Amino acid sequence: ELLGSEVAFGGQSAADADPTPPAEGVYLDIDKSDFVLTVYRDGKAEARYPIGVGAGDTTPEGRFTVANKIGRPK
Repeated sequence: ELLGSEVAFGGQSAADADPTPPAEGVYLDIDKSDFVLTVYRDGKAEARYPIGVGAGDTTPEGRFTVANKIGRPK
């Protein structure tokens, strides 16, 4: 279900920078400064999760598309 979804990584919430997530589909926003991932479905925030970022803030910023999904690790 996440394949083809857009993911935004940023120092501030991408939703704050662009307050209108897509009206259809799933959109993931990662706020590196607050260590939070927000899941938007059909334009509405559905869930928030705590996250970690790369050591020394090496996690890249930008907009990306989910190309592969790996199942739950064992």
